[in-house]
Amino acid sequence: MVPEASFLNLYGLGAEKAVGRIANFTLTDDRLQAHLLTQERLATLFASTAALLDERERLRAALVRELEQVLSG
Repeated sequence: MVPEASFLNLYGLGAEKAVGRIANFTLTDDRLQAHLLTQERLATLFASTAALLDERERLRAALVRELEQVLSG
């Protein structure tokens, strides 16, 4: 849903590994720009019910396509 460069992913890490990832994180201009663009996109997406429903439909269709490919061999 968001570009990997736009956030610091700590999901699934234990406390020690998360602390290490945070300590080694360097905020670059590119990462900051990616984060700002993602926040703007998410704000737009979740501010409008129509946009949220459109995004849900887009994700549903993408999931169906992916499952059809997997199931067709």
